[in-house]
Amino acid sequence: MQRADLSPREEADALAVLVRERGWSTREVAGAIHRSQALVSKRLRVFEDQMLAPAVLAGQITISAAEELLSVPQEQRYDLLARAIDGGWDFPTLRAAIRQRFDSNQTAKGRRRGLSRRVMELRQELRNLHLGDLSERDRSELRGLFNELAMLA
Repeated sequence: MQRADLSPREEADALAVLVRERGWSTREVAGAIHRSQALVSKRLRVFEDQMLAPAVLAGQITISAAEELLSVPQEQRYDLLARAIDGGWDFPTLRAAIRQRFDSNQTAKGRRRGLSRRVMELRQELRNLHLGDLSERDRSELRGLFNELAMLA
């Protein structure tokens, strides 16, 4: 995993071995390969996505472009993916299209930009936590967050 010239296929296979076969958390993988947990999490999400993974592995889009598409709600993601592939978009063009779509999707109430993305990232981080990793303060803060989320639901 530490070779700089890993192909997307090799990277996907290596991550799958570490996470699925060895049962490592994204934190453990990140430490082992000297990368951030966020990068490992994004890469795993790309390679687990049924539309993004084949596009990356076929060389139709870059891994960076696929990671950028993860910020788009699934129902819109595949439309943008198809447009990017058909149009041969480079990364800046794809990023601009995503930003334009997000800007047009903002609610009249002025919902904060990127909330859905941040919620998905938090959910992913929470999935990778082990109970032993949490302090009493962490658990207390999580209970408070749970109560606040319950009020919104």
